[in-house]
Amino acid sequence: MTPDPLEFYKQLAKTLLRAIRDGDAQAKERVRKNHHKFASSASFDGFRLADAQYVLAREQGHPSWSKLKMDLESRPSVHATPYETSLALVKSEAFRADPEGSLRMAHPVLKTQYGHLLKEILSHVRKDPQLLKPEFAERWDIILDELLYPLEDSDFESLSESD
Repeated sequence: MTPDPLEFYKQLAKTLLRAIRDGDAQAKERVRKNHHKFASSASFDGFRLADAQYVLAREQGHPSWSKLKMDLESRPSVHATPYETSLALVKSEAFRADPEGSLRMAHPVLKTQYGHLLKEILSHVRKDPQLLKPEFAERWDIILDELLYPLEDSDFESLSESD
């Protein structure tokens, strides 16, 4: 079964909440950047799941969690493939801001079944940090295709035999 995008973001919100409660500096910076209530706050007392959801919505370009939820629910398929989930992840602002943290927070199903893919994504980012720039987002379509569906030499042989 493929992960549901809404469930994916719910899990990310819970992970962000745990990170704030654990005092994670990168998580705090994400919150300050995307939540007016905590923009200049030194204290994150009172930070709730709803606040984490709001931050994720803002990172995805939505004014609120309910708008993000409506957007996710209005998409043709409520179940994303590993490719679609990975593509959404690598194109997100959260990934550009913190690739390693975003991959650590990736949906549990994606991590379990496609952990190798997440490691390869991180490897690509480390080799070419330009991939984190928004204008390079289209390159991820090709990279993920190659990582998920690698062609073997035998595939080329069978293609040439059919000519």
